[in-house]
Amino acid sequence: GRPSWRVIPLSDGAVSGLMKMVVIVAVLMLVFAVTEGLGRVLLAKAAVLELTRGTAAVLLGILAVVMLRIIAKGKPAAADSDVTGASFFWQLVLLAGWLAAFAAIVGPIFGYIALGLFAAVQLLWASSIITLLYLLLKLIDEAFTVAFQASTGLGRSLINNMGVRDTTIEQVGVILSGLVRVVLIVFAALTVLAPWGVRGRDVLGSVRSIFFGFEVGGFTFSLSAILMAVVLFVVGVVVTRGIQGWMDHKLLPRTRMDVGLKTSIRTGIGYVGVILAGMIAFSYIGLDLQNIAIVAGALSVGIGFGLQSIVNNFVSGLILLAERPIKAGDWIVVGAEQGIVRRVNVRATEIETFDRSTVIVPNSDLISGVVKNWMHHDTSGRVVVPVGVSYSADPEQVKQILLECAKEHELVMNYPAPSVFFLGFGDSSLDFDVRCYLSDVFNSLSVSSDLRFAILRRFREAGIEIPFPQQDVNLRDMDRLEKALVHRAEAAARDGAPRRRRAASAPAKSEASSGEASSEKDADSGEGEK
Repeated sequence: GRPSWRVIPLSDGAVSGLMKMVVIVAVLMLVFAVTEGLGRVLLAKAAVLELTRGTAAVLLGILAVVMLRIIAKGKPAAADSDVTGASFFWQLVLLAGWLAAFAAIVGPIFGYIALGLFAAVQLLWASSIITLLYLLLKLIDEAFTVAFQASTGLGRSLINNMGVRDTTIEQVGVILSGLVRVVLIVFAALTVLAPWGVRGRDVLGSVRSIFFGFEVGGFTFSLSAILMAVVLFVVGVVVTRGIQGWMDHKLLPRTRMDVGLKTSIRTGIGYVGVILAGMIAFSYIGLDLQNIAIVAGALSVGIGFGLQSIVNNFVSGLILLAERPIKAGDWIVVGAEQGIVRRVNVRATEIETFDRSTVIVPNSDLISGVVKNWMHHDTSGRVVVPVGVSYSADPEQVKQILLECAKEHELVMNYPAPSVFFLGFGDSSLDFDVRCYLSDVFNSLSVSSDLRFAILRRFREAGIEIPFPQQDVNLRDMDRLEKALVHRAEAAARDGAPRRRRAASAPAKSEASSGEASSEKDADSGEGEK
């Protein structure tokens, strides 16, 4: 009677129809129970009892069919994209209901009265349990969602007494709701399956054997041992991470080791800790060396078929950590990419380029490929600035100016001293190179720019020109070219004279014609006046 209170979306007509069918089913069950009881008390014949049971089964099956049709018509139409796991579950439930109703109707007709009655009664029993389960699950969700909020009394008490955050309270509510849902679903499944001979004691015994150990083919599997091994592995990993954090913040900062060596030590300790935690977990489960050898053989087959690249990258990562040709903080060049190494992981190395993007390079490429490392041994590096001057400049003066510009820069090292080399005679200029060394190669770009500014300023003060690209064009057989040009000029002059005469005569003719036209016009105008 209250559509806004409905938990299941059905139309008003479907709800009223279902309520009528529920009342009819209840009355029919009451009549069947009374008739069955009276028949047993009055010691009725077996044929009478079978007739009563068969009739009840057929009627219950027909009512179930009617109810299923009402539900199918009263449900809102859903698109194919809206089909979820819950709707699929309900579709399976309705399909099972149709099968049970069909068995309840057809069974007694063909003489299987016990089968039909069992199907009808179990259909009613299972539908009742599933309906109650659905309502309880909705109630549990709403109750835990409302109770475990920061604004409720329970939420405030958890925040004040245990220091729990708001999001943690909601997560606790979700977890508890999930656990209660699992318990309710298991209990409902056992209740539905109880008439089929499934007992809770048997199920609990099976669960106990699975949890505490069962044997298959000479191997003993125990869920409790597996869970304990997982706990030991997690504890080992947590302890390893704690040791790594202690080394990062306490021990390694007080040493003189470089950043790359610190990173290698930290990563190596992480690998060792994880391996030890795995060995402890396997030993707790009870795996011996023979079983591990079998697993290793299976893994080797897998490696041979599809895990070659993964193992190759892993081994290459170990080589990088051991030899340290590339370490965190190095400036490297790999193909068309260059940047700073940020981290050497198990599979790949992270490189941060100078435009703040990250390049992931597989470790095998760094081991087998060509890599340029600007900071392998130290951070020093060389800067080369090419300079070109005009052929009229004095090379000795140019060399002196270039050396002075390099020595005056504060970031250029005194040893090795800067040097200037006269490389050659170019097409347009005399080519020089200024070569100087820096203590930090990261400053190479700024030092190169500063040197170019200083060199350009000093060259302008000294009047030394930095030439543009030049090209000389040499023409051969100038006499023939001059004669050809003179001949063409004379021909053009001869052709031009008649044209000028025709052009001069054309205006005279036009003036004469215009005069005649004007006189004729005057004559016409005079005759008109007359």
